Amino acid sequence: MLLAITFLVLEYFGGIGLVSQPNNNSTVEFRVHSIKDITNIIIPHFDNYPLLTKKYSDSMLFKNVINLMLEKQHTNLEGIQKIINTRASMNGGLSDQLKKAFPETIPVIRKNFFKCGYVVRYEKRSIAEFVVTRIDDIINHVIPFFEEYSIAGSKYSNYCTFKIAAFMGKNKEHLKEDGNDSLYGKNGLYEEMK
Repeated sequence: MLLAITFLVLEYFGGIGLVSQPNNNSTVEFRVHSIKDITNIIIPHFDNYPLLTKKYSDSMLFKNVINLMLEKQHTNLEGIQKIINTRASMNGGLSDQLKKAFPETIPVIRKNFFKCGYVVRYEKRSIAEFVVTRIDDIINHVIPFFEEYSIAGSKYSNYCTFKIAAFMGKNKEHLKEDGNDSLYGKNGLYEEMK
């Protein structure tokens, strides 16, 4: 039964990856090895249908690792250490073999400031971004924070525009005939933020 369900998962994802039964048939695994397939198919799926509880945080850390690999950071020792540091914070940490091979490992801190989102660091640009992809998280966690702790200066008008756009997205106004223009058109909200 488990094997049949796993093949349905394989089929759902368009046949990418492979199904195997290691450990004398006691488990069934669905594995995807292609970074392209992980980036274009698997990650977008979990952006649209996020996991719950600790698995959500693990999936965000995994996504961060994939971003590091897309930036080719896995091709040097410093980048590999970043990946190992992230892995140390996921799914029970590192194996004894990895701990021995990477004794300088410092697990990344699993921050949960807004109870959502994740941090992406771009070493080449010396910046980091806090990313929240779920509209409900933006409305329920991010916006209330900035309502309580107001932004000062010119960024305040950007925040107000962002807030209007978030509620338009929540109410699916961007799907209406003139809604997309209200957001992205010549005189749309995002144009105001530039």
